[in-house]
Amino acid sequence: MSGVALREATCVAGATYPDAVLARHRLRKIAVTDRVTKMITSLEKQLQVINTELLLAPNDLNLLKSQMEVENKLELAKFDLTDVVEVKTTADEGMAFSNSWRTYRERTDRLVRSRGKVYSLVLGQCTTVLLDKMKQDADWQAVSDSYDPLTLLKLIEKIILKQSDNQYKIGIIMEQLKLLLAYRQDDGVTNAAYYDRFKTRVDVAEHIGVSFDNPVLWAWNSQELYSF
Repeated sequence: MSGVALREATCVAGATYPDAVLARHRLRKIAVTDRVTKMITSLEKQLQVINTELLLAPNDLNLLKSQMEVENKLELAKFDLTDVVEVKTTADEGMAFSNSWRTYRERTDRLVRSRGKVYSLVLGQCTTVLLDKMKQDADWQAVSDSYDPLTLLKLIEKIILKQSDNQYKIGIIMEQLKLLLAYRQDDGVTNAAYYDRFKTRVDVAEHIGVSFDNPVLWAWNSQELYSF
């Protein structure tokens, strides 16, 4: 996740059940809801009859016991109506979902670690002046806590591109360009790692306004190509 890829958020698709399992679950949920609703209606009618009889015999112990039992069943039924209906699967379906969920967790963990590495890499390319400016911004704490390279890049853009002091912007751009041109591959750093870090430096430089166009070189190249 470097270079232009930094500009795009990456999301890992969550684990889900196959369509056949979900369709079966929808039918089961409808059946459970229908059964519990009918039970609630029946219990409410029973409670209404008991309460009517208690008006005539308020001290009847059997009626009081029945009232308490029906009220308890009614409360449980109402809870069941709002409770989540468990997804039922076969052994093979359950195993497949468990494997899918484990893969999702592993990919999510890798993504979080990768984002943290890229965040640290981007932060390491920021100049001291730019870093001090970002730490003074109201969004710095949220950006620092998130460890998200995208939010960090947005803060860099906010600090650089919206500055009213043109001299400050020019100084930052020149310093960033100098750091980019002076970047070298250290001993022990693989070509792939160096390439990723260099692409990240380029991306950060472009975010703050560094341009790699050179009018002199373009003019010289044009003369070479089109001179007769």
